[in-house]
Amino acid sequence: MTVAAIVETLAKEFAVGREHAQRVFELLQAGYKAPYIAHYRRAEVGEVTDGSLRRFARRLKQFEELEKRRATLLRSIEEQAKGEPASPALTAAVQACMERFELEDCFLPHRRPEPEVQLAIDRGLAPLADALVASPPRGTPMAEVGAAGLDAEAKPNEGRDTAESAAAEDVTLGQTAAAEPGNSEHATHDHENTHDHENHGEADALGANAPESGEEGSEHATEAEPTSEAGENETESVSPPRPAADPLMPRPVFHPAHIDLSPQLARLCAQYVNPDRGVHTEQQALEGAMRILSDRLGRNPELRTLLRRLLRKHGRVGARALVDEGRLGHNRALLRVNVALRQLQGHRLIALRQAQAQRHIALVLTVDEGAVLPQVRAALARRIHPDYISVAAEVARQALHLRLLPMIEDDVRNELRDRADEEAIRLVAQHLRQILLTPPAGPRPVAGVHVDARGDWLILVVGADGLPQGTELKLEASTLALPDLAQKLNESMRGTGVSALAVAHGKGSRPGLQKLREALSLLEVEAVVVPVNEAGLSGYANSELARTELGTFSVPAREAISLARRYQDPLLEFLKVEPRHLGLGREQAVINKAALRRVIHDTIESCVAHVGCDLNHASVEFLRYVPGLGFEQARKLVERRALRPFGSREELRTENLLDDMAWVNAIGFLRVHDSSEPLDRTALHPEQYDLARRVILQGGASVEETLGQREAARGLQRADFGVDESTWRDLVREISHPGRDPRPRQFFPRLLAPGTDLKTLQKDQVVEGVVSNVASFGVFVDLGPDKDAMVHVSEISHHFVRDARVLLSIGQVVRARVLDASGPRAELSLKNVPDFRRAASGPRRQERGPREDRGSREDAPAVG
Repeated sequence: MTVAAIVETLAKEFAVGREHAQRVFELLQAGYKAPYIAHYRRAEVGEVTDGSLRRFARRLKQFEELEKRRATLLRSIEEQAKGEPASPALTAAVQACMERFELEDCFLPHRRPEPEVQLAIDRGLAPLADALVASPPRGTPMAEVGAAGLDAEAKPNEGRDTAESAAAEDVTLGQTAAAEPGNSEHATHDHENTHDHENHGEADALGANAPESGEEGSEHATEAEPTSEAGENETESVSPPRPAADPLMPRPVFHPAHIDLSPQLARLCAQYVNPDRGVHTEQQALEGAMRILSDRLGRNPELRTLLRRLLRKHGRVGARALVDEGRLGHNRALLRVNVALRQLQGHRLIALRQAQAQRHIALVLTVDEGAVLPQVRAALARRIHPDYISVAAEVARQALHLRLLPMIEDDVRNELRDRADEEAIRLVAQHLRQILLTPPAGPRPVAGVHVDARGDWLILVVGADGLPQGTELKLEASTLALPDLAQKLNESMRGTGVSALAVAHGKGSRPGLQKLREALSLLEVEAVVVPVNEAGLSGYANSELARTELGTFSVPAREAISLARRYQDPLLEFLKVEPRHLGLGREQAVINKAALRRVIHDTIESCVAHVGCDLNHASVEFLRYVPGLGFEQARKLVERRALRPFGSREELRTENLLDDMAWVNAIGFLRVHDSSEPLDRTALHPEQYDLARRVILQGGASVEETLGQREAARGLQRADFGVDESTWRDLVREISHPGRDPRPRQFFPRLLAPGTDLKTLQKDQVVEGVVSNVASFGVFVDLGPDKDAMVHVSEISHHFVRDARVLLSIGQVVRARVLDASGPRAELSLKNVPDFRRAASGPRRQERGPREDRGSREDAPAVG
């Protein structure tokens, strides 16, 4: 497998140009990180996103593993050749395989036959097998097994396309269950031997293969119909009637049909009767020859590939219980699943995967036997003597049920498992990203409120710099009357400048949140109480890190401080928590531990690269996830920073704190605001400094004078500098807003009064609230009263949203439109929400303060 073949395959898979795929391959092989490539090499790779680059890198690792397996198989083939060179055609076929199943199929003909097949060969029955499928002499009336047949011995590739076309045209999605190898003599040996030789092991959860679609029908498909029908009629004449099988029941035991020896068939078999070799009757000779033919079909790589594609395209999947239905719990609904393989996706696929891991259900794959059996018969031989048609039909049936379908179904089940793992990884990554990138409130004083089990409060103010101010304030809210509570709250909070109070979003804190709002309403102050995501809060407050940072505070006080900081900047505070404790849902239980660690690290690294940080102020927990850095490098940077602040980005390289590759990958995401180089405080990479200076000098001012000016690039044309559109857009943004946080600011919601009855809301009325909880089916929004409203997942966006958790997170402020308030819970929509704030404020002012100085956004979107 050459690099060109890998690049060509990945270019098709990721729908990018070959030159872009080649450049991605070169950059990844050189050691560049995905965030660096996505941010600063977009012109070279064709706008490939960070996530696509990471999947590209995983596919490269899968190809490396495939290449190792290929080398092992080639060595085995050479050893079997006993010093003679392997067939060039075989070597070329093995080298051309780009899928692990097809690679194993290519090696199947070179595996040692199972004992019964080898015994039949040793008894001299291979010539009889050849004679049964040989073309009869010219002039003999002949019956075609399949007009599109492919000869497994002489012409392995001939007719393959036509066979697939016939299947695609004749297939109907039936419910016929394929038979399972059972207790019969054939089944036992076939299953054990094939499983020993063909089991490819547990597939890597990181490398899900997308299902391939079979080829469409063609005009040549009709040629195979008469012969196929003839073969089926012959099979019915010699096979006992079989009752219709339940498609979701275990595979029934396969019973080979008895073949009546015709005079011509008996004369042929009599030539191979040899008591000295253990062949005493014509029937024994025939059975041995049929076993050899069945083994040949089971080892046919082209046939296995064809059937695998047909199963992917036309198969259906269901579930059957492995335990009593009473023990299935929420998995009981999965027993009703009966869908096409191609349509199985999303939460249903993940639910099936999880139920399988719990050993509650087993997947049942079904395909119409009439769609696949003609292809097996066609692979046996192109034309067969009329007296041997019944033998060919039974051989095809035995090969299909005992050798082909069991192993192919295992392959497809592995693919389904890999698809489920990939889907779970995608959902976990998107959910974690949404949590980490929750819009921050910015540097402003916030009071964190801890509500204990009795309902008493512990309040602690955190300043705009994130440091605690003053002492702990304890209020016995459970015993004090509301007016007294409001008075004490007013006395303690006067002069702090606090305009927001952060409370945990859990059920235990909800009564305290409502009481706090009622107390503030009595004071008539401009302050808002917001629920904040409390995931992992207790674990952090009791951790060694919290004891180091806030050693003088009690555990409840640490929780209050963390709540306030999470409202100010969720990313900085969530990085102090073990990511597995952030409430990522049931999907993380599906993913294996290695894949979960990888997806969590990659997602955090992507979020950190998106936001960036100040090198002289970022914590170790933040720096360790900067692309190209790790915990040890982050610790060295913090230790060096403690001696004296960094004066420029270049110091990291000149002082040998980072090697060249780590410096290139990381430096664009590290800002130095007090650097002697003004561009060091932007998100531009040093590789772009020369271009930035040319753009700035074209405007007629110095770099220091131009940075931060909104109209710095007015009148300049991108074509004059020879850069792509994405690079130009990033360049202009960084010159106008150097080092700006790309996350949208959280704005203060206008909540309803605490005692408001939600049933009084009018249809299409615009309300604002804070997301208090999220689920896959929708989000719950705190509008101010004690009962939350709900936004269904279908009302979140005009685009299709599979899971609400990938777009919204707890603590996020939303502006919604009332759909229906007459039910037990008010229903809201985030679509087509009028922007009443902009309408009320009138025309936008020409002069506006810096973004970080604005307390709230007048033109905030429906989702803040």
